[in-house]
Amino acid sequence: MDRQLSLLLAEDDLISRRLIRILIEKLGHKVNVVENGKKAYDAFVEGHYDIVLMDIQMPLMDGLECTRKIREYENRNNQPHVAIIAVTAHAMIGDKEKCLNAGMDDYLTKPIEEKVLLNKINKFRKNRRKDLKIANIEKLNKLLENSSDVQEIVSDFLDYYPQQLHLIKEKANENDYKVLANLVHKLKGSVSNFGAEKVVEILEKFEICAKKKDKTSVEELLSKLEIELENLKIYLLKHIK
Repeated sequence: MDRQLSLLLAEDDLISRRLIRILIEKLGHKVNVVENGKKAYDAFVEGHYDIVLMDIQMPLMDGLECTRKIREYENRNNQPHVAIIAVTAHAMIGDKEKCLNAGMDDYLTKPIEEKVLLNKINKFRKNRRKDLKIANIEKLNKLLENSSDVQEIVSDFLDYYPQQLHLIKEKANENDYKVLANLVHKLKGSVSNFGAEKVVEILEKFEICAKKKDKTSVEELLSKLEIELENLKIYLLKHIK
């Protein structure tokens, strides 16, 4: 039997709130219900949830702002990514893109149908993140089938990445976000060759925040990037001896 999940529902409309709560409980899951974005953020920080259902238009703090704050909180505290599904009565062109850009993972349109809700829950149950790897040198070993080639590539990377990191810091300090996003994207391409999932995840978020000119998040992610690049360096040196 599938494990019971814990969901957070943020919905300001009383009727919708009750209907969605009943559907979630009918599917066998626990749900905590709040009526605005501020309470949703507070509940997220204080609790532990597998999935968040987030209405878009709510008082005090809307769903998009709340989602951005949740993603910032996850980044700041090195917390795992929790799936956030937008819930809205609108199906306007561009709405889905706005939700995804804010950090949401999927989109539901009211009225919510039980089958659709079940499919979304199962989708994110299956996609729950595994522990991200520092790196996977075996991937490169299998690709090249030559240990000396692998050592050469690792050596080149260990010479290259400190220069790239220096440029990233420099452009972050200068608030040159266009160049910064390009540098981060370039580094992401390099580290992906080593199966460095932790670094890649940070760089993906970093690139998005640079494009948004989000100075606070850029500074936080830069600190995380330095730590994980050092961990990657230690891993690579250990595995090519």
